[in-house]
Amino acid sequence: MTTAIAATLANPRNARLLKTGWQLLLVLVASLYLVRQASDGPYGKDFTIFVTGAHILTSGQGADLYDLTTQAEVQRDLGGGVRYPGGVLPFNYPPYVAMLFTPLSWVPPDVAYYLWIAILWGVLLVLALSIRARYLRWQGGPMPPIYLLALFSFVPIYEALLMGQMSLVLLALWWWVFSAWRQQNWAQLGLAVGLAAFKPQMVILLCVALLVQKHWRALLYAALTQLALWGAAVLLAGPKILTSYIGMLQVSSTTTGSLGFSPEAMPNLRGLLTMTGLPPGLVLQLAMLSWLLSIAAVALVWRAPWPLPTRFGITALLAVILSPHLYIHDASLLILAVICAFLAHAERGATPNTHWLLVSFALLFAGIYSVIFSRASYAFVILSMVLFAILLLVSLLHTIAPKTASRPLPKPSPGEV
Repeated sequence: MTTAIAATLANPRNARLLKTGWQLLLVLVASLYLVRQASDGPYGKDFTIFVTGAHILTSGQGADLYDLTTQAEVQRDLGGGVRYPGGVLPFNYPPYVAMLFTPLSWVPPDVAYYLWIAILWGVLLVLALSIRARYLRWQGGPMPPIYLLALFSFVPIYEALLMGQMSLVLLALWWWVFSAWRQQNWAQLGLAVGLAAFKPQMVILLCVALLVQKHWRALLYAALTQLALWGAAVLLAGPKILTSYIGMLQVSSTTTGSLGFSPEAMPNLRGLLTMTGLPPGLVLQLAMLSWLLSIAAVALVWRAPWPLPTRFGITALLAVILSPHLYIHDASLLILAVICAFLAHAERGATPNTHWLLVSFALLFAGIYSVIFSRASYAFVILSMVLFAILLLVSLLHTIAPKTASRPLPKPSPGEV
């Protein structure tokens, strides 16, 4: 089997077809993104929640940041006439995230949206350059084109751009964590983990990994970063803000079908369980149990003597697939698991089979646009994401398998092309 795969990858014709397939997917994804960006306009986006939070802070109502009535009143003037189920799309991030967006509250909402999109594109381009530079430093040679083709062909990344979400910032911070970990720069690692804690259900997996590895200095820097961010928030909005935020997390975890909380659109295990028709309460309980199991799984992964890219890639994969609250833009983080799989294979002197990756990316693309154009259910998207996650996990685990002695490819017989 290994020889057959190697022969397939070594075939120049197959290599050209694979490269053409990636280029075609890139053109399709980017083209449809541009069409949607031009036609959808700036309103009706998740970005609304960030400017809502920012306007509440700048208007001196910081103590009511998580009050849904206050949010609804402010959002009516910012939404461009768009109305959301339940009357409001809640701001449910930590208060210091709203502080980040306060400069954008000084311009009209539509201008603020396009400014933020420009910033996100800058984050994505810096991320691409960083990946390229790190690969050159770590591997001592130029980075294969597949890295950038995969990065810029991944549909969840474009969904994050369209919605004006923070997912690309999270992706960049997790990449920073990985890079700092590899360089054993514990101060930078802790700072990056502390900044990434605006998605607490995901960052806890990184904290468990650091705890298992006994990187106390990194954990200290992460704690100090969070202390500084929350200290600034309390100074601005008062001590009530902490309990209000916890209350908002409870609302986020228990609400379904309203206020922007739709488990049937979550491309992970919770979405898969919702597809089965189980009661929402049972689905939530199973999703929370799976999340707790993911914490235990990460502890076991980081106890194993596996390569850093393998362990980190599995951690990112579990953070997405077993998160109790996640949407398609949040799945942008999975591209980091893909890059970790590439790096782990490269360190073994192997070339991963990327045919499955192209097919998985194409299925995700088809699923998302079937929802957008035909208003189909998210079932295809969820199933495609679960299949992608399984194949990605197999690829990551393959990097810890014992190396087998490679046999030379059979020579072609006379007359074979």
